[in-house]
Amino acid sequence: MGTGASRNFAAGAALAGALLGAPAFAADSSMRLDERWHSHPLRDRIFFFAGADIASDSAFGWSGFTAAPIGFLEEDGWRVRVAGGGGRYRYRTGNVAGGVNEASVMSGELMAGYRFSIGGGSATVYAGAHVENQRLAAPDPGHAAQGTEAGIKVAVELYRRFTGNIFGLASAAASTVHGGYQARAALAYEISEKLALGIEAALNGDERYDEPRAGLFVQTNFGRASWSLGGGYLSNSDKGDGFYGTLSVYAVY
Repeated sequence: MGTGASRNFAAGAALAGALLGAPAFAADSSMRLDERWHSHPLRDRIFFFAGADIASDSAFGWSGFTAAPIGFLEEDGWRVRVAGGGGRYRYRTGNVAGGVNEASVMSGELMAGYRFSIGGGSATVYAGAHVENQRLAAPDPGHAAQGTEAGIKVAVELYRRFTGNIFGLASAAASTVHGGYQARAALAYEISEKLALGIEAALNGDERYDEPRAGLFVQTNFGRASWSLGGGYLSNSDKGDGFYGTLSVYAVY
């Protein structure tokens, strides 16, 4: 599987930000912006996200937050994102006994961005630092992703509401760390204020392999937090066909 950790972390972080961050946090419209500023300095200015992604040969978790240093999340303006994650994966190789090796990974990013409105939706563009460490269970000189590497990561997240009940999401990210990249698009239908069902398609990969995905997700809202559970089919160029499952949460402070 090569550098699967980079791919899964990038996909997971983007999933948490794009799937849950874009659709629906409700600002307290009964309180004016200046009143919210003085009564709750951080309210509606920061959101937290976390999640987990599990497939047949990999398991990863991530968490982080995005803040609006000036203004509020529902307004256009600058953003700061801090995220981290870790997990384990297995990959095929002829350099170890049995032909399968295992790796653990830790990854983190610090990014700055800007959110701006477009028609009936919004776009947020990020750029910043990305660092990752991978440790192999058995020595493998053919595995190019081992050790610690730092680089630059860029990302974009798009959201648009097409009708009163239908909204769309798209995201993409690329990193110089191990050549990781991901892209995802989703379309969801809101059954009620607290429940939405959707379809998604994604492409994740790095310098050595690629992994397209297609699946379904359900999103439910509780107060100022949203939970999403998704899953579907994947085709990994190293491992072959399989299934994945993702659980993620988004919460506005």
